[in-house]
Amino acid sequence: MVQRKFTFAKLFAVVLMAVIGAVCCLTACGTQFNVTWNVDENATVTVEGKNELPATAGEGEEIVFTVTPKAGYEVDDVKFNSATISPSGEKYTVKVEKDSTIDVTVKEKVEAIEVTKKPSKLTYFQGEALDKTGMEVAIKYATGRSEPITNYYIVYQGGNSATAFGLGDTSFQVRYAGKASDPVTLDSAVLAQVKINLDNATVDEAYMTALKGNSELANVTNEGGVISFTYAKELTKAIALPTGEQLLKGSEGDYNFLGWSDGAAEVTEIAAGSKESFNIQAAFEANLLILSRVYLEMDQNVPYLVIEGTFQAAESAYLYL
Repeated sequence: MVQRKFTFAKLFAVVLMAVIGAVCCLTACGTQFNVTWNVDENATVTVEGKNELPATAGEGEEIVFTVTPKAGYEVDDVKFNSATISPSGEKYTVKVEKDSTIDVTVKEKVEAIEVTKKPSKLTYFQGEALDKTGMEVAIKYATGRSEPITNYYIVYQGGNSATAFGLGDTSFQVRYAGKASDPVTLDSAVLAQVKINLDNATVDEAYMTALKGNSELANVTNEGGVISFTYAKELTKAIALPTGEQLLKGSEGDYNFLGWSDGAAEVTEIAAGSKESFNIQAAFEANLLILSRVYLEMDQNVPYLVIEGTFQAAESAYLYL
């Protein structure tokens, strides 16, 4: 009987200690949550104070870890429960409040962008964008691998906000993933070009003589009813456009000159300080015919209408009664 009493007492003590231990563990350690790690094969993750990646963590427990990409790679993204997180220095810190997932991805580090073949066209006027025809571009990775790319963008000498060549530009660059290629040299510095469309009118020869005598201008021509010239530097003097007295369309009196437009507004000159290309269009109003007299006549007691006038731009007219 004594031996049995001792056995029950000992068993009760063991059970009591187990219950107390479980309660203490729940109180001290908190609820345990699962932690799933998805780590890119080209990266190594090291958790502070752990020899391996922990599969569980207590409620409110912080996990501090670092990501070390393989040579030639860099961190692409680190997510905690699908949300991207940023490191403090080189360390990432997450706080576990539920079953959690940590995703680590890396990418090949871009070493350089190279224009392996220049574009076919390497001569431009101000305001023209690069014609990419014939150009080939490759991305070179720090892993030693390279591949052709097409989703690059062009950087002009005017800066990231520039969308076309500027006056005097001599090169451009290609940019991708934060890297820029070496400058690609143009065949010649970018000029500004002015085209003045006369709308089939003729211009006084004195006007053309004045243009050709202007030392700031080059390549002055008047062909096919379009006056054209270029300039290489910011204009120091304004360039006047032909006046109505200097223009003739058709025969004398056929058309009235209305003015010039650059497509956005009326213009009378190319202003001093200009560094741009222009396409300027003449506007005319046709004088179709000029009526001088309208009257009735009688021929054998039959009345008829007589209209007298002079054809101008028109070659025929119709009378509706």
